Amino acid sequence: MSRTNESILNELSNKQRLSSAVQAQILSFFGHLSRRNDVSVERLVVQGKVEGTRARGSSPMRWTDQVKATIEALL
Repeated sequence: MSRTNESILNELSNKQRLSSAVQAQILSFFGHLSRRNDVSVERLVVQGKVEGTRARGSSPMRWTDQVKATIEALL
């Protein structure tokens, strides 16, 4: 017998999906970092640019790309 995700969520009475909870945490952490001062190591790591050339092929999704995609999905 196969079960759907909806039936399992209803049975657990969990109103929020895991992906929604993860997206909320990502946006919360991004807000925390964006309010830090400019010399914060965490902010430099997340928002900093790396000098040099990139490898061939499609570029991997960066954390900031994921934040932008999450914000666009909510709007």
